[in-house]
Amino acid sequence: MNRSLCIAACLASAAMISTAADARGPQRIPSWYLGVSGGVSYVKDATLTDSTGAANSGSLEFDQGYTINGALGYRPRYTNSFFDYTRFELEGGVADNEIDTATVGGIVTGVDGDVQVATVMANMLIDIPLSAQWRPYIGGGVGVGRVHIEQDEDTVFAWQGKAGLYYTPSSFPAAEIGGGYRYLKLTDPQFTDPAVGGVTEIEYDAHLVEAGVRLYF
Repeated sequence: MNRSLCIAACLASAAMISTAADARGPQRIPSWYLGVSGGVSYVKDATLTDSTGAANSGSLEFDQGYTINGALGYRPRYTNSFFDYTRFELEGGVADNEIDTATVGGIVTGVDGDVQVATVMANMLIDIPLSAQWRPYIGGGVGVGRVHIEQDEDTVFAWQGKAGLYYTPSSFPAAEIGGGYRYLKLTDPQFTDPAVGGVTEIEYDAHLVEAGVRLYF
């Protein structure tokens, strides 16, 4: 009797695990993927802090720009644990925004230039298995960002938060198509100011809206 109950319990557990796996979609083992995405970049107005004082400090305003990213990712094999829903990525990206105006010492002037940012990030993301095809995600990452303005550049620590939604077409289960939002923050880069002989520190906060595709292999 007890042996029959144990067998029945094992079969029921196996059925529950199988059902959960079906809800997550096809089990890709190993689960490597390549991802590409692009979108628009909105950079928050930046505060300029010059080492020579308030007379040479001020702010920058930016126009809407663009972003392009690529990632190599890995989803661990299913273990019936938290890691069933995680992904890990090495991501590289670029963003470019033209500078609209600069306010320095209370004087507003137009600027013919842009800020270019290249990042390399290590990300961890968590998928939320709504169904076999729809997967919202949330996560973040840390890395480095290289900021280029005019003839000067600086490399600083960077971090980001990400959220979005991807869809797996039933006709092509090795692909995921979707989009999301990304907040990118760089530790304030510093640039030399040859005009006054000081060092200017600039804030960088960007809001990125992207669409892209992932291909598993």
